Amino acid sequence: IRTRGEKDSLTCLVPDLTGVDPDDAFSIVPYEKGHTLLWYLETLVGGPDEFEPFLKAYLDKFKYQSITSDTFRSFLFEFFVDKKKVFDAVDWQAWWHTPGMPPVKPEFDDSLAVACKDLCKRWVEWDITKDCPFRKEDLNNMSANQIREWLAQMLEEEPMPVRKLEKMDELYSMSSRNNSEIKFRWLRLGLKAHWNDQADEALKFVTEQGRMKFLRPIYRDLYEWKDMRKQAVSTYEANKSSMMHVAAYVVAKDLHLNE
Repeated sequence: IRTRGEKDSLTCLVPDLTGVDPDDAFSIVPYEKGHTLLWYLETLVGGPDEFEPFLKAYLDKFKYQSITSDTFRSFLFEFFVDKKKVFDAVDWQAWWHTPGMPPVKPEFDDSLAVACKDLCKRWVEWDITKDCPFRKEDLNNMSANQIREWLAQMLEEEPMPVRKLEKMDELYSMSSRNNSEIKFRWLRLGLKAHWNDQADEALKFVTEQGRMKFLRPIYRDLYEWKDMRKQAVSTYEANKSSMMHVAAYVVAKDLHLNE
């Protein structure tokens, strides 16, 4: 949503695609916004034990079909007959048709994120002129998802000094990790800091990965780094014939090649 803009109609959960190239509409917004709506509805009916039977019935009834969001809502009302007043109070217009962030902010359990936020804060606040307070064991008790979240938190901060990233790599062996979700965020941290050592790895990464969730942010970062812009374009041109059509189309737009 931040990339598209809060008022972009394609950030609606039910976007109007009249006259719109469907390739331009693809994003993670429906996934995340739709997930948030389902979570919200689950809280309204009393939790997973109450909501999961509905999901099973919904999938069983509509499998192998194409349906609309209104069909989903109608079935929701039919299944939870005793919850009509509860669902009548839901601002469906805002959920379906209002761009930007969801109308209800979820209160997720963030207990597993506390360690991620704490480690991020410590790295941001560390004065590199002083002794390093970190140890290679810092990540030992973190799951892969927590490491991914820690890196995502770091990406929200100002660019890190390259010396800090080098220390991270020395302690945590970040460059040798093969988990794509972790590698993707680690590379982006390096590109954001204009760390030359990461540039070649990032270019290699976008030739090995085909998923737009990885390709687009990396290519955008490379384009924003003026010294790497030419190489980003040449890498794209050399590999576009082997990319999925939609990926090639949107990355070309990210690299401003259609202007």
